[in-house]
Amino acid sequence: AADRLLLRKRHVIATDAQLERLIEFGLYADEEPRRLRAGTAGAPCAAPSLDESLKTRVSVYAQMVDTAREVDALVRGAAPGADVSQPVQRLAGRLLAGLQRDPEAALAHLMFAREVAYPVRHLVNCAIVTALLLQARAHPAPVARAAVAAALTMNVTLLDLQQLLFEQNAALGEEQKRRVHTHPQEAVAWLAARGVTDPLWLQV
Repeated sequence: AADRLLLRKRHVIATDAQLERLIEFGLYADEEPRRLRAGTAGAPCAAPSLDESLKTRVSVYAQMVDTAREVDALVRGAAPGADVSQPVQRLAGRLLAGLQRDPEAALAHLMFAREVAYPVRHLVNCAIVTALLLQARAHPAPVARAAVAAALTMNVTLLDLQQLLFEQNAALGEEQKRRVHTHPQEAVAWLAARGVTDPLWLQV
């Protein structure tokens, strides 16, 4: 693999086959097991088997990225009268399950994820931190799910403006300030018009 690009910067490994190939080329190797498998000095070493904890770590990080993509598609495509309650609760449950499996891999999303636009990354990042805090305080599962769902949808009416502000160097204009100040009430109305009735979700 000399002089060959194995992985682009910030590329997310999507499949076990990709991970196996990187391991085959020596991007990740456990030297001690390789020496033991070699048997004698200089004998060819077999490629290491895929470490289950590494597979879990990669899949949990990928779950966070997929959650961001699905939230983006869901909120941008949901017309009034559509039901977003069940899909968002499913995403909240998946995020919570991923944190249970590997919280550090989920936290890596806060530092490294760039696969989707900032406003949607921000929703997932806030949901991850919310979930960790609620788990640390041993809140009941229904409360955690509702709070994470609220974090995933807290800025649904502000995504385009958030991206603009992310790139903007000037101070906020008057209309931008108005939208920032009124977006919590607008988000509640948006969710209520799309099937969300859980008072905790709407009030958080």
